Amino acid sequence: MEERALEALVHEVEGAEDPIQTVHRLVLEGGGFWNQYSPANQVDLFQIQLGGVQGAGIGISAALRDWLHRAHEACRLNLLADQDV
Repeated sequence: MEERALEALVHEVEGAEDPIQTVHRLVLEGGGFWNQYSPANQVDLFQIQLGGVQGAGIGISAALRDWLHRAHEACRLNLLADQDV
């Protein structure tokens, strides 16, 4: 996925009133799978794959934090790579 598209996803999630519902919608819109029962269960491993980035954690909140961290890092690395060209 193009860096700008990933950056747009990050901004949409971070600016959302309900980031979890926003990620839920984006995953489904992208043709992904969302287990309706897992997000409420905060003791199971939850994974998010969105925009070419994967985040994982115990429960949806931790997975979302991990995804955001990794997405920011991917955007930063893409920006650095573009500067080297």
